[in-house]
Amino acid sequence: MKTLVFIAMGENTAAACTQQLHKILGSRVNIIAYTVDAPSIPVQIKADLVLFASHEAYIHAKKYCQKTVTLIARRSINYHEVGKLFSIPAGTDVLLVNDLPDSTNRTIALLQMIGIDHINYHPCCPQMTDYPRLTTAVTPGERQFVPDFVENIIDIKTRLIDITTIVEMLLQLGFLHLYADFLSADYVRDIIRLTKDSYHAVNKIKQLREIVYQKKLENNNIAIYTFDKIWGKSAVVLDTIDRAKKMALSDSSVLIEGESGTGKEIMAQSIHNASLYNKGPFVAVNFAALSESLLESELFGYVPGAFTGAKREGATGFFEEANHGTLFLDEIGDAPLPFQIKLLRVLQEKQIRRVGGNKMIPIDVRVIGATNKDLEAMVIKGKFRKDLYYRLNVLPIRMPPLRERGRDILILAKAFYQQQAMKHKNIKCTAEKYFQMIDPIFLNYSWPGNIRELENIVEYLTTLSPDMPPDKRILPSKFHVFHENKPWGEEQKSITVKELKESIYDEVAKANRWHISIGRRSLAEKLHQPENRIRLMIESLKQDGYLFSRRGRGGLLISNKKPDTDKVNF
Repeated sequence: MKTLVFIAMGENTAAACTQQLHKILGSRVNIIAYTVDAPSIPVQIKADLVLFASHEAYIHAKKYCQKTVTLIARRSINYHEVGKLFSIPAGTDVLLVNDLPDSTNRTIALLQMIGIDHINYHPCCPQMTDYPRLTTAVTPGERQFVPDFVENIIDIKTRLIDITTIVEMLLQLGFLHLYADFLSADYVRDIIRLTKDSYHAVNKIKQLREIVYQKKLENNNIAIYTFDKIWGKSAVVLDTIDRAKKMALSDSSVLIEGESGTGKEIMAQSIHNASLYNKGPFVAVNFAALSESLLESELFGYVPGAFTGAKREGATGFFEEANHGTLFLDEIGDAPLPFQIKLLRVLQEKQIRRVGGNKMIPIDVRVIGATNKDLEAMVIKGKFRKDLYYRLNVLPIRMPPLRERGRDILILAKAFYQQQAMKHKNIKCTAEKYFQMIDPIFLNYSWPGNIRELENIVEYLTTLSPDMPPDKRILPSKFHVFHENKPWGEEQKSITVKELKESIYDEVAKANRWHISIGRRSLAEKLHQPENRIRLMIESLKQDGYLFSRRGRGGLLISNKKPDTDKVNF
């Protein structure tokens, strides 16, 4: 029987590596282990091979092996144990504790080489005195050398003999032909086991992420829309998206204005997902859906026993739920005046106090407001606080109504048609062909309900005419008015000259604020009035000095003439 002697600097290394060698060689080889300072080590070692655990061990014990074949082991990290290090947060400073300076630095290098480089290692061993007082230490089986002040010890066990050294050892002993298949199988088995562990861990992470996602979805705390899901190719939409992308990179408040059904929440979610807050929650609050008595407790939360009917454990509010994320204040124009003062204070101080409590809770929230009302006009009338308006309106965005988006109407209609086709098997027509007989009607209609109305009409059409392009006759009567070029027919509103002039002036002023071109045709559509009547009112306003036209197709502008009241005196 052949003899193998293994020599290490310390007992831990000797025990761990000897156990590894026994597992590989079994009873075919007589294995004897020594430490360099063991009194039992022979003055002249007789063996078929002497294997040193390290270069340091070789330096100390080579004098005992003058007539023996020697080999210095290469040792690798115990990969069965390194998973423990992934629980340490990235950027954490830790001590790496080993028995000698060289082995300490080599362990750090090996850990970084295999990719465990998310933590900061500081070498520590008995020969060193200059190392930081850290609370966490990592050690490869040398717990006895860890300083007393360390609170958390992570033992990744002793470094074992590398497979390349094992192959050299078997060659020297003449056993490689006997163990080659075993080594390969054992190595592959370990890889497969690690792969399985990794696969199960990844699956577990996916399951946990899905649970978190569903929970956020149930609580309306997640943003599912991104800019690439905003359909449309019109210049006004592309310009709006371009501005919003730039605004997303800021942490300032955003105010999204636009008519109902123009996609204000989709834009808010897109901004959130493109912002630095995208890892946090997206919490939506609709002021129109909350009563004044509930607003404070819903937004700020409450402590136990704050009021009759309060939960025993209290509750967090929307601001706390949105911490490190985005709070979407929808229909902000419906916020009651008394509550606006409290909301302004929170936005200024970036901290909230729960109802019934006295503790101030700091918050880090990006606020996006949205409204279909003219907040500036409400400020003039005293229905919305001026200071809150300017606090919210740092980065303004206007969502264009559908009637200003040209052929985007058809792009959206076809997209909604495709959605209906996926739901219903009996829809067989292509989107291009389906709308061919009613394209002009869609393009000429004013779409007061905007995108939401368009989606409803597509569902209406696919219900009545699922298998062939619809005839214009099945459209609701309001669409026929535009197709037949009648002067607004049933939709024409009864309105006085003074009221019409006021409305025209307001619409032009609003368009000027948003740098949008506006003319008599778009005014006629907005105000549901015949174009010739709009033209006459515009001419009258020009003569009175309230409006003037830009050159070419630049549209209308309001003059600098200041009215005495919140409405122009016509």
